[in-house]
This record gives sequence, structure tokens and C-alpha cells, in this order.
Amino acid sequence: MKTKIFILSAACLALSLMSSCSNDPVDDKDFASWDASAYLTNDVLYPKNAKLKRVIFSPVWEKVYQYDAKGRIDKILYGKDPEYLQYDIYAYNETGLLSDISNYYKDILVKKTVFSYDDSGNKIKEETKPGDDPEMQGNPSSVTYSYNNGKLVKSEEYFQYLNGEISHFVKKYEYNNDGELIREKLYDNDENDYSTTEYYYHGGLMYYSISYYKDRVSGFGSDSRRTYDLNGNLVKQADNIPGLSSSMAPDGKQPAFIVTTEYEYYQ
Repeated sequence: MKTKIFILSAACLALSLMSSCSNDPVDDKDFASWDASAYLTNDVLYPKNAKLKRVIFSPVWEKVYQYDAKGRIDKILYGKDPEYLQYDIYAYNETGLLSDISNYYKDILVKKTVFSYDDSGNKIKEETKPGDDPEMQGNPSSVTYSYNNGKLVKSEEYFQYLNGEISHFVKKYEYNNDGELIREKLYDNDENDYSTTEYYYHGGLMYYSISYYKDRVSGFGSDSRRTYDLNGNLVKQADNIPGLSSSMAPDGKQPAFIVTTEYEYYQ
């Protein structure tokens, strides 16, 4: 059963990439200096603070969001109508905070993630355990979170492989004077600087991010451009991931490989 899930995921990823990717290179424009026309569109317009309805990765793979009477996420379906083979069920505690998420494949519990909070309502831990079916068991993991003045400053993840080996990663977070996240630094098991992701904003909207190893030029990993409607709802994201390209440019570098994701909301 685990093999079937892996094959399904791989197939969906491949279909998604084939249907929504391009090998056309992008220019070297300084995206941090974009004007509003570069990340705002009037092609669609949803209400302010609209609730997410669908995230579309390809014609055959999407996420569909359902909500409870209080407007909280109740269920997320994965796949394509009517073949939603995988789904998440959300549960909340007596204070209204998310208590756990149970992930199912064909109604069989695959894994369950449980969340813990401090007295201020900040998430301080999430722990994921495999389901009860031995053929559906995944890898246990846990993440702890540390805060400073209410801002997340550090997270530590422990992931156990099937052979029992445990991997440990640390993330540290930096913010600008407006309290917006501007940098995430990932460290490996030995606390070595592994990768960095930087975020750029305009008018409170994060419209561009870039991830790299060691430095932005020689260690480029990927970047992302976001497009919003005029009410600030994210409607499209284009991720450039050269590592997914099977071709090579004349200069020895892999060309741009664009993966596009679209977002739809309830009116």
C-alpha cells in the first residue's frame, strides 16, 4: 500500500509538471524593485479575506477546502473530483485552536499530527505518528517552536527514517521592522548553514522569494513569484526550480523550469 501511495504521488507530480511548467528562461530583472503591476491583477477579484476554495496544481491534481459552521478548515481533499483518494480531517480543542490533523488514504489512517500550545496560544510543538495499519505506516517526526516577543524565531525538526536513523534540522527566522518574515535559514544535523530563503514585500504582500545554498549566485536553488487580486488574495504562484529540468544550457547551468499553481476562493 505504501508503494501505491508513492507511485500515485510521483505520477501526480509528473502530471502537474507536464501540464503547468515551461522551460522558457526568465529574465534577470531585479524582482525586489517591481512596481504594483508586476504582482497585482484585475483579471479576477474575490472578496477581502476570502476563504480558500481550491489550490490547482494541474488539470488532474488539486486541493479542495471545506469549512465548518465557525468558518474553520474542516477537511482538505486531494486529487480530482470525483477521485479524491486522500484527505485531511481537522479537529479543534475547547479553546478553538487546531488540536490535530488526521491524514487518510482511501479511508485508511496514514498519519496523525497533534499540536501543543503555550498559554499565549503560540504553537510550541507538533508531533506526527503513523496510523494503525502496518502497511500504511509512515515516518514519525516532531517539530518544536521557540518565540521571542510573540515572533517565531526558531524551529527544530526531528525525522525518523524507516531504518531508525534520526535526522535533525533547525530553522531560524528573521523579521523586518514591520514584523514581516524576511529570512529563513536552515541548518543541518551539525548546525552547518545549509540553505537560506529570503522574502520580499510591498504593501504588506509577499510577492517574491528566493532560496539558495551558501550564496545567491553559485548556490541558486529556486525562486517564487506571487500574483494577487486587488483585494490582496493570492491567485497565482510561479516557482522557478531549475533542478527539475532535464536539459542543460550552453553555459553549463540548468535553464528555468516554471511550476505554476493557481488559487480559487469562495465568493
